[in-house]
Amino acid sequence: MKRKAQIGLWTSLLLLVSALLLNGIVFTNAFAHLPHTPHYNGGSNRDGVGKYYPYLALDPEYTQPDYPTQIMFSIQDFGGNDVYNIATMVEIYDEISGNRIKVFPWTLHEIGDFEYYYTFPRVGNYQIVLSVATDNAKIDFGQFDPPRSILGSDNDCACDRAIFNITVSNTWGTYEIRFSQSP
Repeated sequence: MKRKAQIGLWTSLLLLVSALLLNGIVFTNAFAHLPHTPHYNGGSNRDGVGKYYPYLALDPEYTQPDYPTQIMFSIQDFGGNDVYNIATMVEIYDEISGNRIKVFPWTLHEIGDFEYYYTFPRVGNYQIVLSVATDNAKIDFGQFDPPRSILGSDNDCACDRAIFNITVSNTWGTYEIRFSQSP
């Protein structure tokens, strides 16, 4: 009887330790340092941007035109670790015209988590382009590169670039239920 009790105790202990380990693996937040799981991970390149992996989230998540939007970035290394002293430039392009409508100049961020605010002017699709300076790049902070016709191009830029496609709409989350009457 004593042996059965010992086996039961060891089995219970093993199950408890396994559950705690799985909890740490399965339920780990995998959305960088953002308030929710971002829909815009890694930009157009699933392999990341150079030696980093960028995340982008919007707040509100379903953005409407003429409403202030927080554009949040979390840039990490491929091990999920914070990165420090990272130089970036962020551009917003209108998909229909192809014109750059906003640029946030080259900025040195103490950590890879940062945000900008922007109010999108109309319903439609936009590209947010994140440029990350490569190691030893000579960057003119406070300045910005000219607009590009090929958004992913790094010509004349000592940088790696990611393109995030976003949609701005008036109807996010709106549901309308209509009942029709039979004659």
